[in-house]
Amino acid sequence: MEKKKSGSASDVDLEAAQELAVSLAKRCGALMLENFNGKVIQHIKEDGTLATDIDDACQKIIVDGIKKKFPKHKIVAEEGDTNTAENAEYVWYVDPLDGTHNYIHRVQIFGTSIALSKNGQILLGVLFFPALEEMFTAIRGKGAFRNGKRITVSDTADPKLAMITLQMDMRASHPMKAEVLRVLRGKVLSGRDYGSAAFHLARVAMGSMEAFVAAHEPSWDYAAGALIVEEAGGKMTSLNGSPVNVTPLPQDVVISNGKLHEKIIKMLEDISERC
Repeated sequence: MEKKKSGSASDVDLEAAQELAVSLAKRCGALMLENFNGKVIQHIKEDGTLATDIDDACQKIIVDGIKKKFPKHKIVAEEGDTNTAENAEYVWYVDPLDGTHNYIHRVQIFGTSIALSKNGQILLGVLFFPALEEMFTAIRGKGAFRNGKRITVSDTADPKLAMITLQMDMRASHPMKAEVLRVLRGKVLSGRDYGSAAFHLARVAMGSMEAFVAAHEPSWDYAAGALIVEEAGGKMTSLNGSPVNVTPLPQDVVISNGKLHEKIIKMLEDISERC
């Protein structure tokens, strides 16, 4: 049987798509490291966060690479609208430099997040942290990997023994973020915010942490990491426990090892109604 071209709008060779995403992430990683100890040009975005010329350069690398290989696909990326196909079946979610504030302050927790979805279902995810020399990959149904070795989530089922990663936004933020912090305080062992959603999710996937809880989270922040966690044995839902289909709009998500997922949902069950 003749194989369909990977750029078709109706069929994608996911292995080839993953190879492309890995290659693009590595190119971005090299650029990040090349400029890590130098002075980068900064600008303030509308939401009050910072971006740099490296964010913009990495986004161009990724968007150009995807457009060349998959011209009929839509791309949703952090640093501006790159919509190339309004009603596309396949959508890429791209954060070219996740952890920009870390990068600016020379903290080594930063990287690239790339995901591909079809009709809201995430098909593949790639996370690359160049300073840590860590590449995380997953294709739906084929497991999750760190530097080519299969990974699994932790077995911790008791929230009081769990390390939870959160978005402890210090700027004026969505009210639900503050409510999540208030509700979980005192009910889990520890909460952490390392300044990178991709890093948080990678740690849940490899069993170092138990859950990622985020309100009003941009799709490019969680799409790749969510699939990697799921393929490592974890689970993703909304804060009220309902299924999540990735969309260009921010969402409220709980992404965990699955063992304590329902307990966290129970703690958070009233938040979405009040916020």
